[in-house]
Amino acid sequence: MSVNASGTITGNYKTQYYLAVHSLYDSPTPPSGYFDAGTSITASVASPSTGPTGTRYVCTGWNGTGSVPSSGTGTNVTFTINQASSITWNWKTQYYLTVKTDPAGIATIPGGGLYDEATSVALTAPAVQNYTFTYWDVDGASRGNGVNPISVPMDAPHTATAHYTSLPIPLSVSINPPSTTIPLGASVFFTSTVNGGTGSYTYQWYIGSNPVSGATSSTWTFTPTAGGTYLITLKVTDAHNNTAQSEPSRVTVTSGPIGGYAVPLIVQIPTIQLAAYVALVVLSAAMLAVTKRKRK
Repeated sequence: MSVNASGTITGNYKTQYYLAVHSLYDSPTPPSGYFDAGTSITASVASPSTGPTGTRYVCTGWNGTGSVPSSGTGTNVTFTINQASSITWNWKTQYYLTVKTDPAGIATIPGGGLYDEATSVALTAPAVQNYTFTYWDVDGASRGNGVNPISVPMDAPHTATAHYTSLPIPLSVSINPPSTTIPLGASVFFTSTVNGGTGSYTYQWYIGSNPVSGATSSTWTFTPTAGGTYLITLKVTDAHNNTAQSEPSRVTVTSGPIGGYAVPLIVQIPTIQLAAYVALVVLSAAMLAVTKRKRK
């Protein structure tokens, strides 16, 4: 502008202070920058902050200088800025521990979850019915056969697996029928049911304490040659040479038909006797007719 007379020019200023914001994770509000003196500022971060798989970061508070309170444990703080200031957000790292069993799902083992970095987690494999514990592994590395419990240092995400071996089901055998009564000359067909053990199986049928020659399959037909009572059993041996014997089946063999003998109701009459009987009946009828006529 052109000055053609005396005058006064006054420059007006406002004061601003710089707020320095430091954080390893998340995007803090507000970011670093200048703020007018006397401005009320609410600084904050979002916590937890997601990291790589199995990792997260949790804000533990802040440290401040200038107009920012010197320290705090929350995720936000409100202050009025009247001088150059700074706020540093503090974080801790947490890692996830996965706990599994092999075979999967045979037991639930407590201890899985998120843990602060440098925490040590104790894991104990419980007893599981029909299984025996063998070993732990952490991320595929064995902790030693039979070592239980174990301690897992949480310096990274980890997977701990408790390994078990299934126990064999005890060998057992039953036969059918459990008991029966038959007449002499009839037969009994026996079947068997085997549980547990380890296949394949071998079989031997017994009458009393005596093995039956050739009766070495899972079924057998018993044909007694004399009356009486017989106790039939089956002995089974598995692939590991474990044996089991059935409960005895009682077979009662009668010397005659069951229910007694039947008496025939029809008697066969010789042909000659039958003819004479018929002739006699005819003759008697004729004589009776003659007698009736004479009376008339």
